[in-house]
Amino acid sequence: MDDRATVLWTDGDPSLRRETARAGFVEGVRWDEQSVGTNAIGLALRTGSATTLLGPEHFELCQRDWFCVAVPVPGPTAGVVNIAGPLAEFHPRTQTLAASLAALVASETRAHRFERLERLRMRYAGHLGDRDLLLVDDEGWVVPSSGPSRGVGARIPAPTAGAVLVPGHGRCPAEPVAGGWLVRLRPRTARTPVTARLRLDRGTPCLVVDEAPDPLELTRRQGELLLLLHLAGTSGLWASDVARVLHGGGSPTVSVRAEVSRLRRALGTHASLVDSRPYRIRAGYHLDPGPDWRDSPFVRGSRVAAIRSAPAQPTASDTREDQNDDR
Repeated sequence: MDDRATVLWTDGDPSLRRETARAGFVEGVRWDEQSVGTNAIGLALRTGSATTLLGPEHFELCQRDWFCVAVPVPGPTAGVVNIAGPLAEFHPRTQTLAASLAALVASETRAHRFERLERLRMRYAGHLGDRDLLLVDDEGWVVPSSGPSRGVGARIPAPTAGAVLVPGHGRCPAEPVAGGWLVRLRPRTARTPVTARLRLDRGTPCLVVDEAPDPLELTRRQGELLLLLHLAGTSGLWASDVARVLHGGGSPTVSVRAEVSRLRRALGTHASLVDSRPYRIRAGYHLDPGPDWRDSPFVRGSRVAAIRSAPAQPTASDTREDQNDDR
């Protein structure tokens, strides 16, 4: 399944596939919770963690004789691996098998991406010495040796209609080439930050990045994380800081890293908005929650004291050494 719970591919015993097809488990059908109610695929995408549902835990009656085990694909590849079958044949190690398959999908995806970028690098080697050019594939992955690639991260938004927003450079012209794009970076004097507007005027937050046509829907916790990083300023927050603010220090830093990972997954091609070690808004982005965000329904309903009592202007937390690996 992809990041919208759309079935991309199925395999298995032919008789079981016929049964699952009658329940709608076929290529092209969406299995998010809005479409088919509570199911393992939708839950795994929403929570970012492995999910097992047995029989009557499903919403749909036609699924109540089945088990489903769904595991998100790790890394930047958004999607889910799901194993389903008759409830009577469920095995406790099924989740381990699904996790192994998800890791294999991630590994194969990385290998294909490396090969794709390497072909681009060899094909357009003559352009790689130009510091004002960035070479990317059709998904926005940057060929590492092109332009100031360290400054924009491993991925930028996929170019469309001859232009693309590049963090730290603003909107830049993009020329299509075979297998990718050549992006002409704007002169230093013309560079402007990419503005990410965090809308909090309703119960569920969303992020609107510059002139992007569609907002990025976020969970409440993801909106709170972005607000905390906005308030922390350039000094940022370490995982232990975030754990203390969100959970009173009673949560391990690994939980915070998992939450940040889910936030980056939700940001998609703008995952580089959140920098690491410490966590902070990456240079080249401007996060704007709006002038009246402190009076928004979102903030008034937050359980995080640091957000409800935020100062009038963002403050920078003290930078300190921390041995945690905040990635």
